[in-house]
Amino acid sequence: MASRFTAGNLAALAASAPAPTAARRAHSPLRVVAHVDLDAFYAQCECVRLGLSPDTPVACQQWQSLIAVNYAARAFGISRHENISDARKKCPHLVLAHVATWKEGEAHWAYHDGEPDVASHKVSLDPYRIESAKIFRMLRATCAWVEYAGIDEAFLDLSALVHDAVCEHFPHIAAFINNDPPGDTLLPLPGPLPPDVSFTGTLFPIDPNAAELDTADPSPDAATTTTTTPADWDDVVLMLASHIVADLRARVLSELKYTCSAGIATNRVLAKLCSAYKKPNNQTILRTAAVPAFLAGTSLRKLRGLGGKLGSAVAKRFGGVDDKNDEDEDAPDNDTAEPPLQTTTTKSATPSLMIPQLLLVPLPQLIAELGHDTGTWLYNVIRGVDDSEVKLVPASKSMLSAKNFRPPLRSSEQAQKWLRIFVADISSRLRDAAAEARDTGVTMKYPATLVLHHRKLGTSGGFHSKQMPIPLGATATSNLDTLEEVLFSAAKTLYALTEKEAGMAAMYPCANLSLSVTGFAAAMAGMKPINGYFAPTKQVDVEVDEADDEEDDNEVITCEDCGRAVKTEEKREHDDWHYALALEQQLRAEEQTTASIATSAASSTSSAKRKDPGTSVRAKSKAPKLEKGQRRLF
Repeated sequence: MASRFTAGNLAALAASAPAPTAARRAHSPLRVVAHVDLDAFYAQCECVRLGLSPDTPVACQQWQSLIAVNYAARAFGISRHENISDARKKCPHLVLAHVATWKEGEAHWAYHDGEPDVASHKVSLDPYRIESAKIFRMLRATCAWVEYAGIDEAFLDLSALVHDAVCEHFPHIAAFINNDPPGDTLLPLPGPLPPDVSFTGTLFPIDPNAAELDTADPSPDAATTTTTTPADWDDVVLMLASHIVADLRARVLSELKYTCSAGIATNRVLAKLCSAYKKPNNQTILRTAAVPAFLAGTSLRKLRGLGGKLGSAVAKRFGGVDDKNDEDEDAPDNDTAEPPLQTTTTKSATPSLMIPQLLLVPLPQLIAELGHDTGTWLYNVIRGVDDSEVKLVPASKSMLSAKNFRPPLRSSEQAQKWLRIFVADISSRLRDAAAEARDTGVTMKYPATLVLHHRKLGTSGGFHSKQMPIPLGATATSNLDTLEEVLFSAAKTLYALTEKEAGMAAMYPCANLSLSVTGFAAAMAGMKPINGYFAPTKQVDVEVDEADDEEDDNEVITCEDCGRAVKTEEKREHDDWHYALALEQQLRAEEQTTASIATSAASSTSSAKRKDPGTSVRAKSKAPKLEKGQRRLF
């Protein structure tokens, strides 16, 4: 009896498969994708740095809020974005580790004693980026096809590794392939399994009512293995992949002391859902036959790409519910530099739309309501169908460093101190990007444009923006050593020009300042050296959503917030643009509220005298909610 799968399906997994390799793998029913997710990553980094046991309740503190909480602390009911005093009440022995910061006037980030002052410090994520880079180097040493999905998560296309493992463990298949059969030839069945071929991890049951799910601890130190005779090769490739991932997780834990969870499935969407199924320090395998049962218990908003306005609109239109405030406490840490300003998390009291409800909506209706591309994509993804590729190319096309100033800046001397910090921050990330490019064999791309954004305090200030080109040298490594000074010189020039053109009255007090580099491109032979290139250039005012140079990449996604078509690799920059606009609106509203209260207080002297001196008149407001993958600007 023959397999349901063909020689072509298996051949598409091989590293030597004809180009385009990634596209061929993405359409093979035997493809295997893993999603690796570090458990409460920021908190884990602090545990490792401080030499603490994972059983110690630890929270990562930023100003007066918590941005990451380890699982030992969660056992006490502590959650992210909770304020310090409430967390202390729940767990008096909670260890609080404040994030590293850049201090005004200093040239490097550091962990400072006590609680840093928000007025003179800026958050640094560099310690977490450094640890993340170590983990990614380990991932890439095992698998050649690793996609950066965030500071604490990655997608791995394990297809080539699994192809080689199939040939190693099943000699009859290796001999079959060596005969070079036509691609549509059906494969022979696997037959009896070798002793070392089994599932390791949590195996989701095909029938959720059956007692098939093994709930024993499947961590690398105590792996749960399930050996069964598979129906076909789709089970075998997942078995082999489960061992590859378990070994990889064990090495990350042994060498770097970090635990991670993983999901193993046939595509990116399912792998990501599985990684969150059993956390922490676990891995879940989802067989093709178990996909319907797995998705039957899944909320629509758990699907990648449906966590924002699109998911909310779909839930409201087809399910009659609005679950826009639904938040997953176990969601991975985002690469953010600031937590939301609110100190508590509001969860929706409205039930979420479950996937089985949406399965009843026919494809023509989805297309009529959402458009052809979005409707078709949604129809497929709720059925577990996803052909998106695991990509090597980093998604980010910009780097930004910024800060809100409270109290505001009142002189160019103060501004230059912060520009120095912004430049050091960006330069550090460029060095990390260069190291990553060397590790992956990808051509390093360098920023072509430096952009300055300035915002005056008060409703009449508005944004002032200027940009100038950054020279790119032909020898990239040596240029990184001088790039920081070149960027600082350019930043001072941009600020001086902005100050001159806008006038001092329009500049101060300064409420927000940011510096970004965009337009990343490979250095071309024949370009001038970076340290001899700077010359006066024409300054051009730009909008916040400046466009980058186009690349030869036609894959686009629809932004959930504004409905625009955005290239995949531009998503992070587009998210930053949305947040910049939302932040501007928030600050204006806050200042209007503060001014209104102050005016009211001034006009009512008797009320002001009765006011408790310790009570603030400043209004509190909520920062815009971040979607998965978005980053704070300061």
